[in-house]
Amino acid sequence: MSERCERVSVLIPWLVNDTLQASEKREVYGHLTGCPGCRSDLVMFMTMKEQVSGEVDRLEDHKVESLFTSICGVIEGLAPAEGKLLAAAEAVLLAGTARAGSGQTGIEEYLVEWGAVRNEYRKMRQSLSSVLSVLRWYNHAAKSALQNGMRI
Repeated sequence: MSERCERVSVLIPWLVNDTLQASEKREVYGHLTGCPGCRSDLVMFMTMKEQVSGEVDRLEDHKVESLFTSICGVIEGLAPAEGKLLAAAEAVLLAGTARAGSGQTGIEEYLVEWGAVRNEYRKMRQSLSSVLSVLRWYNHAAKSALQNGMRI
């Protein structure tokens, strides 16, 4: 996934719930014309939005606060987890650096290992970012519904 795809994939949920600025919309739409993967993500988020809006209509008023509190708790609970994952990845990188400096491995092996660790680190961040994006989108949808006086 390119850096541009990474940026656009983070913006797609916000495009779907119509909260992007005009410049961000242009960026996303411009990228979508040439990227089937990101277009697929857009379709997935649009489908989720349709499914959620149907479910929102069926919720009873007294369940809204409980649902909203639950969603917020999950989002807040992931923030420390993200920090722990990043700290663990950094520890692995530091351990690799120390090992390379100790003469136990050649610089070529170290660079290969470091590249693999860096790729895993990126994958962890991307996965966590994707989960957080979805949860933030649900959180935003619930807030918007409440602010607009919708019965959820």
